[in-house]
Amino acid sequence: MEKTDCPCGFGKNIPETNPICPVCQTDLSILFLINNLSIIYNKRGRTYIDKSNYPEALKNLKISYALDPDNKELKKLIEKTEDQNK
Repeated sequence: MEKTDCPCGFGKNIPETNPICPVCQTDLSILFLINNLSIIYNKRGRTYIDKSNYPEALKNLKISYALDPDNKELKKLIEKTEDQNK
């Protein structure tokens, strides 16, 4: 089960099954959707890497990274894929 923290800074470990911050009452559903999109694009990118289609892999991995810029592992994978694409 996915959990997230509220941008208000006070609601912590809020589950996807009840995405309302108990402190500020913000609906956090969109944060879960964004995270799921990042995962989808990440998987697509890795599938394209397996097929040696590096341009498509990079496109998908960069979208994933834009949605999850704290993902250091993904940043390294993008750099490695860029090297393979040369």
